[in-house]
Amino acid sequence: MTAGDFKSAFCCQSKKSITRENDTIENKRNYDTLDIFKFISSIFVISIHSNALRNISPLANSLICGGISRLAVPFFFTCSAFFFFKSETTKEKTVSYSKRILKLYLSWFIVMIPITVYERFIANGKPFLTNLLTFVQAIFLSSTFSGSWFLTSCVFCAWLFFFFKKKNIPRAVIAPLCFVVYLFCCFLSGYGNLIEKLGLSGAYEIYRTPFRNPYTSIIVGIPYFALGKLFAEREKNKKPLFSKKVSAVCLFVCTLLLLCEVYFCKKFSLSATTDCYLMLFPCTVFIFSLASESNAKIKKAPVLRKMSTVFYSSHFIWLFCFEALEWVLKVDIASHFKFLGAFVLCFATSEIFFALKKTKHFSWIGNFY
Repeated sequence: MTAGDFKSAFCCQSKKSITRENDTIENKRNYDTLDIFKFISSIFVISIHSNALRNISPLANSLICGGISRLAVPFFFTCSAFFFFKSETTKEKTVSYSKRILKLYLSWFIVMIPITVYERFIANGKPFLTNLLTFVQAIFLSSTFSGSWFLTSCVFCAWLFFFFKKKNIPRAVIAPLCFVVYLFCCFLSGYGNLIEKLGLSGAYEIYRTPFRNPYTSIIVGIPYFALGKLFAEREKNKKPLFSKKVSAVCLFVCTLLLLCEVYFCKKFSLSATTDCYLMLFPCTVFIFSLASESNAKIKKAPVLRKMSTVFYSSHFIWLFCFEALEWVLKVDIASHFKFLGAFVLCFATSEIFFALKKTKHFSWIGNFY
């Protein structure tokens, strides 16, 4: 072997060693902070649907439960996309991801059949055939049971971005599409009352016919999946979007702007719903930037991650039970008691699921989280 051959072989071996070392470092990389934020987000979701602060302070309820807490679902979307895009996106991977989401979807769908039947076929008083057609429509475009639109959107976005990749759709096309979808959802939600004032009610109703509520439909996840993909690509290249200091300062500013936006929209009666606001996206950018860059080790993080899924899905059941209890007893339960009650019951549900999962005949219970 010549000196040149030896040098070449040594360099090659060194590169392999470096690669293995980097792989080892990457494998040790933990995302416990993301798990903590996911758990906090699941609590935010409970506060949204219980209007946790309504009986204490309507203004605080609007700003916190209708504003800050709305960051929960964008964060869930971004997390899901981030982990989905961390490795090469293939058809097999997209199919596997879809199956996993479908198992989660079907598990909670079965549990929530009684509530779904009541809400969709009994309570609204519409003809059965109309309700059935709306239900079938919701399977593909929005929600069958409460909150299921998030899962439907995740599957839709995974396949959409797989299609973008397969067809080599450039970012110059994808970015404007995401921006338009984002503005569209905000315009119909946080600024929804402007539609009639601008004379666009007719155009909105045409779109609403298939999608029902666009701000809780399959399209909502598109901009946040793009964001998660961007973070995943940046991490692969070891090029964080922002430093921690920049992220922290920007998050503080954006949060203040979000609170101002929510207050402004409420004061001038601009909001049709509180699902989408303009400042939710930039806030999500900086929250995720901080959380994903943290390498803090938190012992219970994996458990909290599983709990976040159980909390998100089961809280609809418990809040429905509180509403039923109010109807039966002819009383009004304070919103903060509903929130606390739903939180405790969601926690108990999680613990029961985890305990059952360890038994011989209940291994399938893992499909719920």
